[in-house]
Amino acid sequence: MSEIETNETAPLTVEAVIESILSDYDEGRTFSPYKVADLLNAVLEVMDVQKNGKLYQVRPQMLYNYAGQGMLVKGVKDSKMKVTKEQVTTFVVTFVKRQINR
Repeated sequence: MSEIETNETAPLTVEAVIESILSDYDEGRTFSPYKVADLLNAVLEVMDVQKNGKLYQVRPQMLYNYAGQGMLVKGVKDSKMKVTKEQVTTFVVTFVKRQINR
């Protein structure tokens, strides 16, 4: 994964982190729920999202369950789906912001 550039005057945003991570991948690339979990965990680590005093990380099975319930891509229920960079960005930003605001 590429190094995430930070500007000391501006706070690090979830959007900037996921865009930086996804910049390593071709535009037409699709991602399995397993890879989405990997990308999500990278963002959670960079953003230092804590749960019960420990770094919060998700298991890949959680994303397969989300995909099967239509929570990975709104309204699409398929645990074997492949998602686009845009869909990954939407999901990761929403998920991380919810975790930060808890």
